[in-house]
Amino acid sequence: MHRVFKFVFVIVICLIFPVLSYAQDASKSAEESAKPAAKPEDAAKKLGEWWWRNSLSYDPIPSQFLYHGEVKFAYLRETGNTPKENYNVQGLLAFRKEQLTGYLQYGLTKEASGSVFGDSPDRRIENLHPSVRYDLTSKLYAQTGALWTKDYDRAINNRETYYLGLGYDLIATPQYLLTLFLSGGHEDLEYQEMVTINHKPPGILRNSVYYGDQRFRWGITENIAFNEKFEFVGNVDEGSRYRWTLNLGIEFKLTPYLALRLDYEQKYFNFQPEVYGMDVLQKRDQKQGIMVMVSF
Repeated sequence: MHRVFKFVFVIVICLIFPVLSYAQDASKSAEESAKPAAKPEDAAKKLGEWWWRNSLSYDPIPSQFLYHGEVKFAYLRETGNTPKENYNVQGLLAFRKEQLTGYLQYGLTKEASGSVFGDSPDRRIENLHPSVRYDLTSKLYAQTGALWTKDYDRAINNRETYYLGLGYDLIATPQYLLTLFLSGGHEDLEYQEMVTINHKPPGILRNSVYYGDQRFRWGITENIAFNEKFEFVGNVDEGSRYRWTLNLGIEFKLTPYLALRLDYEQKYFNFQPEVYGMDVLQKRDQKQGIMVMVSF
């Protein structure tokens, strides 16, 4: 219950500041309603994918309250611990007021067939990632957030990672975006009951961690884009334990609100515990498939 409260608190903090900014912006808009102005949605379109770009890179900085949402539906084929098919849903909400941006990301993977542990109604992977970003300069920003994971394939019952760090836009042009983010934080990890480490129940593992990600986006044409993201988490207390995720995708925009994406993802865990006293978990998993993306 205490952990649930902590995570809910983080989500509220990540979203309350943009919402308060929106209320203030709405109040000002009401006072100036008599003045002719451009439609907010038209102004937002001219900014492009503002939710991944630094607010201070625009001149002038957008003063209106901005929001963006997207939902992805995917059918994926996975190899690694067990070859299987997955159904995947991902969601993103982003809110921005001037230099402050709040994000809420969620992912759910439901396995259609196969599992290293056999059939179970609980064969799923869930991820939740609330975060807040504040732009310091036109290239430098600070960000804090939390990552929650439940992963049946990895026998992870609950994993919470809290972080705070700085990011920098190495390249930021209308066609290219290359961003690097580095942070430090804390992680609580709880495995499922059948897991042991060195043949002993691990309990809840609490460790200091370092977390980073690198993103690259290339707008090949107006309607075709290439995306790459690399995430890395290392254990400070147990330096030999780390994990990383690489995601590659090509998006084909069909309409302003609908796109198709060819997606590839690889995950690597250099440390795996025992399951039922045996080393049955593989270190590497790969997924590939097709996504339908809806934006609003």
